[in-house]
Amino acid sequence: MAKPLLIKRIDLLAHPFYDPRLEQGSPPIPYNKEQAGKLLEIWKQHVDEAAKDPNRLLFISPTLRQTKWQAKLSRQLVNYARKRLGERFGFFRKQKAKFPFHDQKGFACRVFEDFTGRRFKVNPNMVKTRGFGEYTNSCVVDYLTELNLHVGLPEPIPYRNRQSAVLLRKSVGADFKPWELKELLKTAEGRRKLRENATKYILRRREKANALARKLGKKPFKPRQVRRKP
Repeated sequence: MAKPLLIKRIDLLAHPFYDPRLEQGSPPIPYNKEQAGKLLEIWKQHVDEAAKDPNRLLFISPTLRQTKWQAKLSRQLVNYARKRLGERFGFFRKQKAKFPFHDQKGFACRVFEDFTGRRFKVNPNMVKTRGFGEYTNSCVVDYLTELNLHVGLPEPIPYRNRQSAVLLRKSVGADFKPWELKELLKTAEGRRKLRENATKYILRRREKANALARKLGKKPFKPRQVRRKP
């Protein structure tokens, strides 16, 4: 019997190509078809990175709230991930779902251990998890937290541990747009805007961490005290 593959990192792409207009009171899609094409390339490049690392899994949390052109891009991304990652690719749905995990062939798994089986070995105290997608401070963090609960991380909230993180440069959010980053970094005005957005994001991140803490019955997040030199 082959020795199970040790998994050192698990990546989660939440709701790629999601259309918020299908929910009442939500804003329009924050990108056009050209920008969506750039997103597809960014996410495919991440799949390539995962494919080069034999100790990594990648899950996609799919969404049904899409236009036809968004659904087409999603299918391209999923098919690409299946081809590049094989058994190291799967789907993750909400924690309340009866079968939250599905493998690359669509086989339903009731718990995370059903997905890993005898093929993969995961140490919850050591594994790193990374989330990205749409939208940064909502579904990405929510789904990553739920994934962490399934995997068994001691601290499931991404903003409160060193095992888990959100990849801003690969996520769509109120403060950052992946297709804009390269252009903004080219000018002083662009870099100033990025710094301002980073400050806003840190505040939103703290609010989100506290909301998740309350939901999970944990103590609120306390900001670090910066000691200034006399």
